[in-house]
Parts: sequence; C-alpha cells; structure tokens
Amino acid sequence: MYIDNLMNIIPFNNFTIEENIKNEILIVGMNNIGFEIVKNLILSNILNITIRDIELINEKDIDNMIYFTKSYIGNNRAESYLNLFYLINNKANIRINNDILTEDTIKKYNIIIFTNNNLNEIYYVSEFSRKYNIKLISTEVRGIYGYIFTDYGDKYISTNKNGKIQKSGKIIKILKDSIETEFPCDLEINDKIYIKFNQDIICRCRITDVNKEKNIFIIKNFNKVIKKNNIDINDIDLYFVEYKDDIEYTYDNILESYLDPKFNNNLNDQKILHLINFAINKFFSKYKKNPKNLKDIEKIKEYIKIIDNTINFNKINLNKIIEQLDSSIYSINSFFAGLVSYEILKIINHIGIPINQWLYVNFESRYININENNINNFNIVIDNLNSFGLENLKNIISEKYINILINDKSKITNDDLNGILFFDEINVGDNKLKITKKKYEFLF
Repeated sequence: MYIDNLMNIIPFNNFTIEENIKNEILIVGMNNIGFEIVKNLILSNILNITIRDIELINEKDIDNMIYFTKSYIGNNRAESYLNLFYLINNKANIRINNDILTEDTIKKYNIIIFTNNNLNEIYYVSEFSRKYNIKLISTEVRGIYGYIFTDYGDKYISTNKNGKIQKSGKIIKILKDSIETEFPCDLEINDKIYIKFNQDIICRCRITDVNKEKNIFIIKNFNKVIKKNNIDINDIDLYFVEYKDDIEYTYDNILESYLDPKFNNNLNDQKILHLINFAINKFFSKYKKNPKNLKDIEKIKEYIKIIDNTINFNKINLNKIIEQLDSSIYSINSFFAGLVSYEILKIINHIGIPINQWLYVNFESRYININENNINNFNIVIDNLNSFGLENLKNIISEKYINILINDKSKITNDDLNGILFFDEINVGDNKLKITKKKYEFLF
C-alpha cells in the first residue's frame, strides 16, 4: 500500500513532555476522527490542545460516535469529551474555543487540523497559515474512503527522514592511509575513523565536518559493522555525531492543490478518488446534500468527465462509495486519526517522510460485501488485552461484530495503567478479561 512509508516510523513513547508541551495545536471538529487524534496526542504527552466544534450532539451522533449515549443529546460535542480526555491523561491542557476564527486567534497556533469538510473555513485559515508558518492538515472520512491533505508551507525541512536515533560516541581509533594511528592526532575532513558502539562492535566511517572548538566531528557513510577483538582503547576526549541529510519539501496551498493535485503517475487510484471527492463536494455545494440515488450518481459522473473524460469507472465501485457516504465506520476513522497523529509527531520533531500533499485510502474491497447478517457469523480471536488488542477490540465492536473470543488470563498491573485507556488504579490485580468485558459492555 502507498502509505507503508508514511506510518509506523516513530513510536509515540520516543517523545518527552519537555519536547512537546511548547506546541499549540488547534483541532477543528470533534467527530470520531477528531476524538481519536486528541486521544493519540495526549497519550504521547502532547498536552496543549485547543478543540473547536459548535455542533450539538444529535441522534445520528449517538449511532456513529461510540462514547456518547442518548443522555448526551443536545450537548456540545467538544464540551462532552473534556472529562474523558482528562481521564486519559490528567496532565492534558485541553481548551475549548468555539469563537469565530480570526487572524488574531489563528496565529496563536503552530499546527491546525480540520476533521470536517468546511471548505470555506479551511480556505480562510489557509491564507493565514501561510503568513504565520502554521502547519495545516485537513482530513475526513466519508463512508468507506477518506483522505488527508497537508500544507507545511513553501519550505518544510525534515532533518531525519527515517526516524532512526542519531548515533554519537567517543572516537577510539583513527585510520589514515590504511594505517591505524594512535592519538594524539589531528583529524581532518575525509579522514576515516573507527567508532566503538559496545565492547566488541565498531564501525568505520568518514569525517565530513569538523568543529575543533568543541572536539566534535560530523561523520557520514557508515560502512559494514565489523567485530574487532583485543583493541587497545585510550581515554580520548574527542567525540563524533552522525551526519544527517536535511530533506526539503515544498507545498502548494489548499486551493491550488485542490484544483491541480500532483500525484505520481503510478497512483491512478489516488487521482480517481480525488476527482470523486471533488465531484461530491460540488454536488453538495449545489444541492446541500450528499448524492444518494442513481440519478445523483450520474450527475457525479458528469462532473468528473468535465475534468477528465478518460476515467474508467469499472475500476472503482462508485455506487458503493455513494451509498456509504453518510456512514461512519469507526475503525476507518481510527486509521486516519493514527496517520494524522504521526504527521503531527513528524512536524514537531522534523523526523520522518511527510505526506505531500494528498493521500486517499479506499476501503471498498473490505466493506463492499459486508452486512450485518454475515458479520454475525464471523468468529474473531483477540489473543492479548494489551493496548493494541484493546484498540482493535474497540474498533471491532463498533462495527457490530458479535462473535469475539478473547484469550487473556493475565491480571492488570501498575504498568498497564500507563498504556491502556480503560484500566484504572482500582482495577490493579483484577482479571483483564473481566474488567474489559464490564467496561466495553457499558460503552456498547
């Protein structure tokens, strides 16, 4: 899949509170994907978050948003989530700002995420995001497909594309002209040196820059790690750090990119989904509703053919996409929220390959033949009630899977409280399966 190199690069727990509390993040739209993004961020110690949603909870929200019951109807979405966020991380600094977005309020943030399809508001914010170097992300799940749009400005730099920890250490040997030289010895650019990583393993590399005042040497081109025994190690006060190539990315603003997206030639499915999304937005703008019936679908095709009359609709089930537009499959929302959360971590730390600029994912093949009758016949086994197992259980239940077998006889420990959302201090010592069943039956 196209997203393979975009996620699972950076584990959340690599980032400390000190690195992340300085960021001010605004999330507009507290639907399912908005909640999941906030949850992911505060679990990774990104604590300064403002949420915005003027919508009130209605009966449709009760069906689609798994944490709300009928007693929440009529309450503001953002306000209704606050207590749950503080239960997840009591150090979180979650604020609500439902005022009209102005230049003065927008410039307070360094990252803004939209989880709805309010294009006029997104275009308005985009004008100031460019002016104040604010990173802008827009994401939405529309039934069985979803997208992420990113705009990180005219110049965004990643200092570490693969997320690997920068190597550093003490220089133990110098190799000049294939002869090992003992210290003291002057080091210059292009000199080759040995570097020790532990008692036995060392690596050979080349110096690319020298800071003699601080005795720091920037190195590049790690060769194959080799084993050396009986090396005479001296106590040397010279150190190295691994050289990292900065990668620069440029972005178009959302209006330019929306009208003229740049996809790789081999990503034809991305182009088709973008055109479908464009046509659905145009239909909604004109008729104030999503397309529903066959007549509406023909209108969508007309919009698409005006832009590109070469589209082969046999390659994509447009009928199924339109049919599912108003649904909200929680696991798809959770998937996109995970992608957005990783994007935010990349932005904060300038690590990893960013999304540039549109990413569409279509789950048609997974959901096209699924209905409640055959879902009930599925037998699903979850082997471990760790944080990953519980997250999958939540998504599976939200999709109305009924026959689930859980295999975990362990008890809740203090360590589980740090990484598992629904376990509390009073549950320590209790059986994981018993507490999970009790809490999830309450939710679902």
